[in-house]
Parts: sequence; C-alpha cells; structure tokens
Amino acid sequence: MISFFGLALNDDTVLPTPTPGGGIDVYEREVVPNSDPPVAYGFRFVVEGRPADTLPNCQDSNAPLACTMGTSTYSPGTLPDLQIEASNDLGVGNGNTVICDEAYGVSAVNPFDFSLPQAPTINQFSCRFRDSLNDFQGIIDARDACTQVGTTGGYGFVQGSQSKVQFCGYIGTTLGFPVGDTVVAVRIRDAAGDVSQVKQIIIRVPQP
Repeated sequence: MISFFGLALNDDTVLPTPTPGGGIDVYEREVVPNSDPPVAYGFRFVVEGRPADTLPNCQDSNAPLACTMGTSTYSPGTLPDLQIEASNDLGVGNGNTVICDEAYGVSAVNPFDFSLPQAPTINQFSCRFRDSLNDFQGIIDARDACTQVGTTGGYGFVQGSQSKVQFCGYIGTTLGFPVGDTVVAVRIRDAAGDVSQVKQIIIRVPQP
C-alpha cells in the first residue's frame, strides 16, 4: 500500500501535506520565470509504500512475497513496479516513441488506465524515478532516502518505519507542469505481483 505520496523541494525538504481539495491533496507550484510556454518544474515527487495491513506478520521467516515491495521504475515492454500517470501532457515532445528519453516529456493518460497498452507512457514517466546510484530502482535503505526528515536535517523515509520503499522522481525542464490543475495518479506493486490502490494528488500551477 502507499504510505506517502507528495513533493519535496530541491533542498530535499518535504512540502507540508496541504489541505485536501475535494478529497485529493493539492500542491501549488509557481510558474518558472521566463519559461515558454509557462510551466512549473524544479521539484521532486516522492512515493513511499509498505505491505498491505491485511498481511500476516511480515517478520516471519516464511513471510509471503507480498511482504517484499517491488522496486523497479523502468521495465521496457511491460509495467514497472512504480506505475504513475498524469492527466495532462507534461513537458515537450509528447508522443515520443523512444521510451525513457529524458529529452522529451510525458503524454497524458486521461482517464487513468494502468493496463499493459499504457506501458510505454507509464515507463516514460516512471523512469524519471531513480535511486541514490541513479539506477531505475526504488530505495529500500532509509539511509539512502532522497528526503530530509526531522529537525536535524538527516535523511530518511517521510513515514519512517511505516514505509519499506521510497521512489524519488525529479521534475526538470523537459517535464514541466502546465498552468492549471494536473492530477497525478500512482500505484505500486509488491514482489507477489499485487498492486496497491491508486493514490492521487493535484499539482496546481496558477496563471502567472
């Protein structure tokens, strides 16, 4: 299940969870000055997960595969363990057919659809999520987390021991968010192949 889905800034600090808007958290980001067309970028998506609460004791030596979280963020031809989509086109060159080409943006999936035919678009977005070695993986050691937590500036998972994996994806110039509201939906998969419920947030970019 997803234990956290939110944003972090360039200094790795986590943005406070905003007041829900219509049941979905809304994060407001400003247009980057002189961007043409006007877009917002320069922040990071953070997704954390853990085994489902309904599972048996995951500390047991015979714990099921579902107690292990999947970590892949790029799986050409199929769906990765991190599956993420946006309701609006992001960045430049949407519709590019070369998967995981960071010179291009990501096409919208609206309505959201996490079926296999959407694998190219999902991979084009999810492959922006890398671990501390820049591999297409989630982070399983909290000491390698991309987020600063607490008051000491140390690094760790946002939800602490309530998370077993963290995915961090930087939104740079080629993946800018347009003016208006963009809904971003994500789900994650465990080692048994079971997927979580979909979690959504809204990225709101006011007109400059």
